[in-house]
Amino acid sequence: MKRLMISIIVFIMIMTLSSCNKEKSDKIVVDDAVSTETEIIIPREEVNEVRPPLLDSCNFIDERSFIKSINESTLISEEDNIIAGIIPHHDVASKYVASLYMTIANKKQPEVIILIGPNHPGEGPRFQIGNYDFNTRAGVVKSDSDIINNLANYPDINYAIEEVFKNEHSVGLHMNYIKQYFNKAKVVPITIGETRNDEGILDVAKAITTEIKDKEFIIIASIDFSHYLTLEEANEKDEITRKIIEESDVDRMIGLSNDHIDSPSSYALLIEILNELGIDYTCKINGHDNSANIIGDKTIQETTSYFSVSYIK
Repeated sequence: MKRLMISIIVFIMIMTLSSCNKEKSDKIVVDDAVSTETEIIIPREEVNEVRPPLLDSCNFIDERSFIKSINESTLISEEDNIIAGIIPHHDVASKYVASLYMTIANKKQPEVIILIGPNHPGEGPRFQIGNYDFNTRAGVVKSDSDIINNLANYPDINYAIEEVFKNEHSVGLHMNYIKQYFNKAKVVPITIGETRNDEGILDVAKAITTEIKDKEFIIIASIDFSHYLTLEEANEKDEITRKIIEESDVDRMIGLSNDHIDSPSSYALLIEILNELGIDYTCKINGHDNSANIIGDKTIQETTSYFSVSYIK
């Protein structure tokens, strides 16, 4: 009898250990991208989800500059419900990027971020949309493949050329800050080849509006302003640009050269999306600066200027 009882106990222990091992084999433990204090257990089928190619955005800003910009960032407002914004893509002015994203995150966490910027080399179709994930200083940013694949069905919108997106700092720089401040948001990155006209912009704005109108979203235009002028010359051009921004005057902005803005088409698309959404917004200029001021050398002959702008609902 005693031997029978021992055998039963041993059998129960073996079955219990087997059950635990089976449960562990169905799950994988990974670290949270933002906090390492808590372990998140993700079902194996989610880990095996087929994701788009992963592009590296770490090279658009070094770790020291990234941390410095976050430490120097300031909260623009505690009350404003910011639905869209314009911020630089030059790492010299990255504190303005950090400040706007931090201010938005202080108020809400959107489902999706529409990121619009210039296609600097101008390679490929005018409107390119990137179905890529992005490795950043703060973790991996996922693309919203559902929205991206839907948008790619519209006539004017094309899947991105990988080399364009791999090297495009108007997209890559921002991804680091998007992951820093919006851990769960997905992105829809769009680049525009600059033609200094409104060709296709309204149709693309309508397409994007259709896809995001029922979601919690933020729209960001990644734009630098006056290029290749002295500080004095740039400031003169920026006074004209400031008035255009304050009046949301797409017609005046769209034809301006690099003396004023590097991507008037990105600006136009941002405004046309807001118009198509029927949003009654207020435009607020948060800040204006120049690379000569930031670097501390006002004798530089070729500078870049920057605006930080919020669109408040």
